[in-house]
Amino acid sequence: MKKFKPALYAISLGALLAFNMQCGGLSKKKIQDVENRVKTLESKGVPDSITASIKVFLYNYQTAKRLGNGNEASKITDSIFQTLANAEKWYQDFITQNKSVIESKISSFQSQKQNLSGLQLKTADSISKIIDSLVKADLLIQANEKIIAAESILPDLLKLENAARKVKPGLIGKWKDVHLVKAEEGNFKYTETTFYTFKADGSFEGSEERKGQSTPFMKEDWQFLSWGTYDLKGDTVFLFVSREKCPRQIFTQLNVKENKWVENKKATYDSTISDNSKDKSIPFAYIKDNFKKL
Repeated sequence: MKKFKPALYAISLGALLAFNMQCGGLSKKKIQDVENRVKTLESKGVPDSITASIKVFLYNYQTAKRLGNGNEASKITDSIFQTLANAEKWYQDFITQNKSVIESKISSFQSQKQNLSGLQLKTADSISKIIDSLVKADLLIQANEKIIAAESILPDLLKLENAARKVKPGLIGKWKDVHLVKAEEGNFKYTETTFYTFKADGSFEGSEERKGQSTPFMKEDWQFLSWGTYDLKGDTVFLFVSREKCPRQIFTQLNVKENKWVENKKATYDSTISDNSKDKSIPFAYIKDNFKKL
């Protein structure tokens, strides 16, 4: 694991104050130096509660100088350097006191992550990548915040993993749902038929079709086939569609004036899907309740 190397080195308060007395206040260059050091602290994740007082003293210093109050400006200058030195020391102390603890937490999370698979592992991996990038950038405070968040969601990920492992053996196979829909008013009906085949290698095939009259003015005859991969997040099945084929899509509409049915054949297609636009999720409980396993 990468060792943390503090990027900030605090200048002693005595040296800062001596420098201030010799140079008679803060020039624009000195003010810019203080502001840059505050920005560095902030970029390292030092809380606003630590750096806010420095900004306040800088503002008060500039106000005193503008009003010609040299004595007040001199007092404030000492406060600027004192609070800046304290803030830089706070950062150094945080690294010294927390480095080994954070390294241990990261190592523990990486170890427990090995108990996950599928979408649970994907979630944990995405968090790990962020933590690794923060570590490489020596952003220890942010890495600490992220690993605390990771630890808090790990129990939920483990629960989802257990649920997914229980569901998957029963999911594998071919499922069929035939759904007959009759109009509440009028003598028309249509049938929807859906197939899903879930394979042990993580791939799936799907088919959705409708035949019949769906409204007083519309008849439908269409079918959509799909292929891709699936995964489980707990007991919910996620379908990632990479290909969709439409062998037919025929819509026949009633011309009321002529009392005549007019058929409209739309184009068929066989398309690769790469934008996740056809992805969907289905609770396994819904599949069990509405589909028959063949």
